[in-house]
Amino acid sequence: MCGFRFSARRSMKLCKTKRCRNPKPHWRRFCRKCQWRQLKERDPLRYSFYHLKNRAKQRGHEFSLTFDQYKDFALKSGYFERKGKTAESLSINRIDNSRGYHADNIEAVTLSYNSRLKYAPIPQWLKDEILGKSKAASAAAMERGAVVGGC
Repeated sequence: MCGFRFSARRSMKLCKTKRCRNPKPHWRRFCRKCQWRQLKERDPLRYSFYHLKNRAKQRGHEFSLTFDQYKDFALKSGYFERKGKTAESLSINRIDNSRGYHADNIEAVTLSYNSRLKYAPIPQWLKDEILGKSKAASAAAMERGAVVGGC
């Protein structure tokens, strides 16, 4: 056999990043993992936008934010500087959970506050404010004897 052994590893195209042995598509230089790592180093704001967009898609939420809208939001609210995994870090909260990630439906809140929102029931008056209903409509419903507070 002349000492040559065929290896499937040799015929596979590998990522060009130093010490990375992941396979890559033949039309690219780098594997997907290394591409994301390079984007995170080169343009962290765009990386966080794509990460948010992909997570929304995985969870089945609508996503209509453009990069420019996200950039304005992240820089004005301080989200980009303070995002992280501690209790006082900022995360993105959807004001109305029935809607997706839209420019008028997101806010920056601390992780501790956002996790409390997940388990706490939202009062009806707050739901009415969020959905744009007037207090007069809620008062009229209460006068008719409709249950406004739930439970």
